[in-house]
Amino acid sequence: VSPPDKSSLNTLIPQFEYIEETEPVSYTELTIADNPAFDMPIQYSMGASGKGTRDLTLFNNLNPGTTYYWRVNDVCGAVNSPFSSVFSFTTGSNGTILPAPNLVSPADGTTNVGEEMTFTWDAVGDATGYEPYVCEKQGNCTLSFTPATTETFYLNPNTEYRWHVFAYNDYAYGNQSEEWTFTTGSF
Repeated sequence: VSPPDKSSLNTLIPQFEYIEETEPVSYTELTIADNPAFDMPIQYSMGASGKGTRDLTLFNNLNPGTTYYWRVNDVCGAVNSPFSSVFSFTTGSNGTILPAPNLVSPADGTTNVGEEMTFTWDAVGDATGYEPYVCEKQGNCTLSFTPATTETFYLNPNTEYRWHVFAYNDYAYGNQSEEWTFTTGSF
C-alpha cells in the first residue's frame, strides 16, 4: 500500500504499510533492496496476528536520494507464500540529520542497577522523538520509540548492558549518542 509505487519521499525512514489478507501465519517478511533483483536485501520479519492493515517504520536510515524496491511475503512454518507486487520509491535528500543526544542516567559504569530502570537523556532541538536501545552484552537488544526524554525498561539480574539513544525527526534518525554500560544486581 505505502510507500506508493514510484513515489518520491521526503524521508530516509519511510513507514511501510501492507494489508495482511490471509489468516495468521508464522510471520511476514518485508524485503527492501536498492535494485529490482533484490541483491543484498534488507529484511524485516514481523509477527502476524490476523487479517488487516500492518505497518512498520524502519529502525535505521536508508541512503538519501536512492531508489529502493520493496515487497512482502508470508511464511507459515517452512512454506513461503509468493511475493507481493514490487513497488519502488526514492528517498529524500534535503533533510536535517539531528545531533546525538547526551546521556544522563544510568551513568556509564553504574553497578547494581535494579530490575526496573528509567533511562534519561537530554532533549535535542527539533526532535520529534527518540529511539533508545538497551542491549545485553551478548547482543539481545530492546528498543523503543518515545516522544519523551525518558523511557523505562525491565532488565535481567546479574547482566552487563550497554545503551545508547538516537533522536529522530520526520526526515531521519540523527547521530547516535555515546554508548554507556551498566550492570544489574541480583534481584
